[in-house]
Amino acid sequence: MATPFRDVGEKRARRRKHEGLAVCWFREDAIEHIAKARLLVEMLARADIPFVERWSDRLPGKLCAEDDVQVAVVPFRDLAREGDG
Repeated sequence: MATPFRDVGEKRARRRKHEGLAVCWFREDAIEHIAKARLLVEMLARADIPFVERWSDRLPGKLCAEDDVQVAVVPFRDLAREGDG
């Protein structure tokens, strides 16, 4: 049974302020989910819809929530400035 997505960190009111900024990342060991996402990316490519895959060696932002296969983070300023590059 999967672990439900759970909030972590500071008070909920403060997190709610940043909800629109949060980005979800797969955990490195979410191999099955990543494989399924790559199938979706192939479908996007066939429809000429661009997609960017990003990797990070560190937690890519302030952790907002997590479950067994993903984390939701508000990106650190240095990563947010990188854009698509």
